[in-house]
Amino acid sequence: MKRISLAGFLVGLLSSGAFAGPDPRGILELEGYGNSDVAGITSKRGRNDFTIKETLASGDKLFYIYGYGYNGTAFGTNAAASIEFTANQAWTSTANGTKIVFKTTPDGTATPVAGMTIDDDGNVTILGALTVGTMASSLGVLVATQTIAAAGTVAADACGSIKRISSAGVVTSSTTTTFTAPSASNAMCVMDVCNVGSNNITLDNNTAFKSIGGADIVLTPDDCTRVGQVGGYWTSLGSLVAN
Repeated sequence: MKRISLAGFLVGLLSSGAFAGPDPRGILELEGYGNSDVAGITSKRGRNDFTIKETLASGDKLFYIYGYGYNGTAFGTNAAASIEFTANQAWTSTANGTKIVFKTTPDGTATPVAGMTIDDDGNVTILGALTVGTMASSLGVLVATQTIAAAGTVAADACGSIKRISSAGVVTSSTTTTFTAPSASNAMCVMDVCNVGSNNITLDNNTAFKSIGGADIVLTPDDCTRVGQVGGYWTSLGSLVAN
């Protein structure tokens, strides 16, 4: 692999007209002119070497942008933040599936994780909540199925998406809370709660959860109910029962 490394001081030294001193910034600036061409970056990737090119395997990176930072000892083993353009399948002349993975490092750790992925179908998977404007709503959040225990509480962690719940047996949620108490981050939150298990789960009507007609909501397998945050409590906005 051939690499070209431009240190900040070298870039500054070469760009300063009178060699007045180094510029500590390593800045790459692209400027283009013309009626059709624009400034850009092109990356081409093949396996093996230049003379014996081979097709990509699933997981091979086509291009990446890595960001490292000095931690007091070194620049670290992993890129603290990155964007990776990756082959999503073994390539052929007619199959060139790809995905783009955005990684960030959570506070207090040194290991980056995939915060957002745009897959080969254009679907976007986001780890955690997406805050939009001042609404503080979470959109399209993919969360793991929550197993509800007897008198358990449903976590409100799938705003704008589907909250999947299951249980080890027929259970009834808490008679006093049903859902975790609404917080500022739940403002304007609406989510569909679906029973994806094989047992009935009853959502109790109480001061924290208001259901239609004041009755408890029994979710049989594959049933769903839509809930929304209203002030200091959650309310049922309608239900879809399995056929």
